[in-house]
Amino acid sequence: YNLIAYAPDSHVDTIHPDKPCLRDTCLRSRDLAFSVEEGDHLSSRDFTLARASHTSGTVTDVLGGAPIAWASIAVFDSNYQFLWSQWPTPESGVFTTGKWPSGTYYVAAYDSWPGNCAFYANRPCPSDRADHAAIAAIGPTPVIVGDGETRTGIDIRIHGEDYVFSDGFD
Repeated sequence: YNLIAYAPDSHVDTIHPDKPCLRDTCLRSRDLAFSVEEGDHLSSRDFTLARASHTSGTVTDVLGGAPIAWASIAVFDSNYQFLWSQWPTPESGVFTTGKWPSGTYYVAAYDSWPGNCAFYANRPCPSDRADHAAIAAIGPTPVIVGDGETRTGIDIRIHGEDYVFSDGFD
């Protein structure tokens, strides 16, 4: 079993004993699991919750700077492993990530993968976002957040796409 503390927005979710995790990764973690046998009794378990860090920015079009609605945000850890995504950005193009433990992250925005995609500080995305070496090779700018810190201005510029909608062509 895993004991997980789902914390309020001001703190990071945590797996006992004191391993910060993101909501989706908390459930997948098996390295801190423990066994309980029939008849076992659990004593109290204490958690130390870290203060949550947050980042925010705006996704805009490279040409003209208009905000891009419906973009996706992807976050990778310091080893370029995919951690989290958010979709879609609102009409304003503004995004906010939250409840992160302090650390180093790489943030990308994309309208379609890999075409209209860039990492923070406008580094182009590799064609395969699952290829950790390819992400490392482009040299994305890290976003470093401290315990309880809010980082703003994580702005990303990508090429917006013009879509043609129709009820059919004759």
